[in-house]
Amino acid sequence: MQKLFMLVAVVILFAATLFAQSPTVDVLYVKNGSIIRGQIIELSLETVRIETADGSLFVYSMTEIEKIEIEPVAEEAPITAPVGVVEPVAEEKPIPEPAVVVEPVTDAKPVPAPVVVVEPTTEEKPLPEQIIVVEPTTEEKPLPEQIIVVEPTTEEKPVAEQEFVSFALGGGLFGSLQIWDQLADKSASKTGFGLMSTLAAGIRMDDMYLGIGPHFGASFLPQSYVVGGTTGRATTNVYDIGGNLVFGFVDDMYFIVGLGSAEVSITATVGGQSETEEMPESASYKRISCGWENGYSVGISYVSYSDWAKNLNRFEINFGYAF
Repeated sequence: MQKLFMLVAVVILFAATLFAQSPTVDVLYVKNGSIIRGQIIELSLETVRIETADGSLFVYSMTEIEKIEIEPVAEEAPITAPVGVVEPVAEEKPIPEPAVVVEPVTDAKPVPAPVVVVEPTTEEKPLPEQIIVVEPTTEEKPLPEQIIVVEPTTEEKPVAEQEFVSFALGGGLFGSLQIWDQLADKSASKTGFGLMSTLAAGIRMDDMYLGIGPHFGASFLPQSYVVGGTTGRATTNVYDIGGNLVFGFVDDMYFIVGLGSAEVSITATVGGQSETEEMPESASYKRISCGWENGYSVGISYVSYSDWAKNLNRFEINFGYAF
């Protein structure tokens, strides 16, 4: 409805301009503060188109227009020439040509041609060609190939593996097949068997090991006898208790030296009855062993006894578990 009222007002203003005697200009007041002066060339309920004096064309939506007015155009007064006194301009007269007086020549002689003397100092001579001298010091020469010298002292050498020392436990449980070769009775059996265990605590340095610990062993030599037509059996029992010095080295080889004391007894069995007799005193022993171990162990030992038990000396083949 507002657009319709504005359109009616503009039409009335536009009609008034048609009947006005003096020239007028249309003025648009835009809501953003702009004021546009010119001639409205198109008007509708939606838009208004106005052309300014410099030929610029503006188009606005009717919702952007605040109001439209018509203003008279101020007439420019004609510029009158100033009143003054015009002085007459002096008439330009032609300048007379100067009179050339030619005096008679009594004796006409040819005028000698002027001699032009060119001073040697002013004579232009062509410049000699310039000779460019290249100094040997500025001559660019290819750089010789560089020779890299590696000092022997800076040569990188592989770092040797550091020796590492640590605490370690070792030991094992073994069975043995024994040969008792020092028995006085040459006809008796010399093959026995045994069980033993050892434990050692020490230090390990790379592939080397040194330890010390206890040793326990039990050896048995069974023998058969015939007495008065009756077959009997006598078993020699030897129980070793002592200590070992264990030395391990490259490729899991080991060497053991041990000593201690042994308790000896003999068990006799005749007709289903058995009786054990203890020896009154213990005997000392020495053990030397060597072998290979890597979880499992195989080795040999020789055990010798002193004093009254020398006939108990024996050779052993050991096998079992080692760590």
